[in-house]
Amino acid sequence: MNILLADPDRDLLLCYTRLLEQEGHAVATAFDAAELFRLWDEAPRELVILDADLPRLSREKLAEKAAADRTPLLILGTGRSAPAFPGGGTFPYLAFPFFPDDLLRRTAGLLPRKTAAQTEEAAQPEGPALPKETDEVTEDE
Repeated sequence: MNILLADPDRDLLLCYTRLLEQEGHAVATAFDAAELFRLWDEAPRELVILDADLPRLSREKLAEKAAADRTPLLILGTGRSAPAFPGGGTFPYLAFPFFPDDLLRRTAGLLPRKTAAQTEEAAQPEGPALPKETDEVTEDE
């Protein structure tokens, strides 16, 4: 899955990135709000995870972008409850400190589920199709 991760702490950003990549996710990273929105505009994302205290973050712009793109957000922060957003909107929130498994569980719960057909299609090797066991194989003479 394609995740955009934004945190001003480069060490935490590296840890989260490695954790998510070990789970098979493609992760793009940003250190501030300007980079977050630039990367988000460049390519669609299936999930955006960000620190609530990201420098220069406009919560109004964040809420509008998430709604327009229908992209789930996960907000990370130090408070006991999620920060307020314009219009009374709320997003899933994970408070520090948390364990790596907490982040993975929340991420898995927010990512879109693949259908059986999508999973099978992704598992198909590229290149010419090989005959199935039920296909009749004949030799040309």
